[in-house]
Amino acid sequence: MRPGTLKPTYTWLSTTSDRNDVQFAFSRDGVRWQRPFRQPAIRLGMPGSGKQGYVSAAEGMIRRGDEIWLYYTGLSEKHMSPYVNWESINARAIFRLDGFISADADYLGAELITPPLSFTGRFLQLNLDTSAGGSTRVEIQDGLGQSLPGYSLKEADQLNGNSVRMRTSWGARVDLGALAGRVVKLRFLMQNCKLYAFQFT
Repeated sequence: MRPGTLKPTYTWLSTTSDRNDVQFAFSRDGVRWQRPFRQPAIRLGMPGSGKQGYVSAAEGMIRRGDEIWLYYTGLSEKHMSPYVNWESINARAIFRLDGFISADADYLGAELITPPLSFTGRFLQLNLDTSAGGSTRVEIQDGLGQSLPGYSLKEADQLNGNSVRMRTSWGARVDLGALAGRVVKLRFLMQNCKLYAFQFT
């Protein structure tokens, strides 16, 4: 597993249910690992699903285009069951690229402002799922939080759809090469959407 990625982590909840599900651990250097959130990445199934008692993931993940594949095995018995029903399941979980965690906004809307950053590249792309009635607009600010002329929320185009590389624009402006190397902030105004990631290309 190379640094800067996630890996499957098994969580045996012996004190509550004697069951096992799959969570993720994160590392930036491949040595020190963290689990900042404990929600299951692969949940236990309903009765009759073949994975209502125990889920165990294979080592490593596979990137296939814009998807991440993770294979796993499910059992109907609990972790410490005295017998095993070998009618287990072997299955594949499919995640969108960089889709393990997101900043979410409901229909009332939400706002997200990044810390100051600098970038290389010419275009800003979002990994975004707005739903049919959702939208996102992006404002580019200077390091002090003032909107840059030509890149304010008023000038930002409304983005709608589901894509891992949705390009942002401000009318005719799409090329951000003139801002590369400057300290800026990004302000996202979102409604009914999930923002998974952004990148400059």
